[in-house]
Amino acid sequence: MKSRVLYGVMGIALVALFIGGGTYAYFSDTETSEGNVFSAGTLNLTVESDGTLPFAFDNLKPGDMGVLADPWRINNTGTIAGNLTITCGKIINNENGLTEPEESVDSTGGVLEGELGVNLTVAFWVDSNADNTWNAGDYCLYANGDKVDYNSGDALPDDAFTPLNEYSEKSWANLATIAAGETAGTFHVEYDLPWETGNEVQSDTCTFDLIFKLEQART
Repeated sequence: MKSRVLYGVMGIALVALFIGGGTYAYFSDTETSEGNVFSAGTLNLTVESDGTLPFAFDNLKPGDMGVLADPWRINNTGTIAGNLTITCGKIINNENGLTEPEESVDSTGGVLEGELGVNLTVAFWVDSNADNTWNAGDYCLYANGDKVDYNSGDALPDDAFTPLNEYSEKSWANLATIAAGETAGTFHVEYDLPWETGNEVQSDTCTFDLIFKLEQART
């Protein structure tokens, strides 16, 4: 009988100990990280020039050759890297009527497309280090959609020049990855209206857009 009482007293004491355990103190320390932020980066492409954006080559005649006087600077002023794509829009040829000498060789009556775009040869290229010289690291944009890297020499390869019409609606994707705050170099245009071009191009014009796109680089 006494042992049962003793065990009962011990059980009550243990329960009281567990219940009262919450009142005991333990060492502790708390740190708080305040003002946590998620912030989106920026992707901002700029194409700049001191005077030739957009360009206009006027009053062309057979034998004329030329270059873009102030090549366009291609920059990523954002905070994240992006991949560069360049697209040539549709080439629009305008007849602009017929002069008397043109009329003798042009049977379109001045109402259809002009012939300048099929005769004028053009080269587009990117000078990656912006030193205004065709050398290592530079590349041409061929009319078949290819990117062709510098190989040798100090002049563009002959086959870089193609009739302007052949560039119509062509696109060159992932030409370069431009890091944040960096440049892809400069965009150049060269042209040649061959000596053998005839009166059929008199007064004709070609218009088109050049579209530069920067898309977030996927890592």
